[in-house]
Amino acid sequence: MKRGFTLIELMIVVAIIGILAAVSVVKVSDLLAKSKEGSIKGHLGTMRSVLNVYYSDNNAFYPQDDLSSLVPKYVSEIPALKFPGAIHTDSKNVSTGDSQSSAQNDAGGWAYVNVSSASTWGDLRINCSHHDMNSHIWSAY
Repeated sequence: MKRGFTLIELMIVVAIIGILAAVSVVKVSDLLAKSKEGSIKGHLGTMRSVLNVYYSDNNAFYPQDDLSSLVPKYVSEIPALKFPGAIHTDSKNVSTGDSQSSAQNDAGGWAYVNVSSASTWGDLRINCSHHDMNSHIWSAY
């Protein structure tokens, strides 16, 4: 006589697989959010380095435009910031102003001080007032 699995045994196996799947989905979504945060911080470091190269090439002057003068000589394109969740849409827009507070409008993308008389001339930040996964405000980076 052949013996198979009972209904109870099969239900227990399905329940265990369901619990494991639920735990892994949460972990995967956290990993995706962390990877997007890492990408944003990496792009910020790259853009700040590009600005420093521009500064040294142009006799201690930062760009006075919306960073379009960096393309294509210093960088192939202004990178788009892809925020985790639905905070902002993917954006490579550059908001400019004479101070960091005037450049930031929480629209996503970049905030850049492009006025040579400003004390923070050349300051580049992330244009978002929301918090990352470590509870730091994006614009503080």
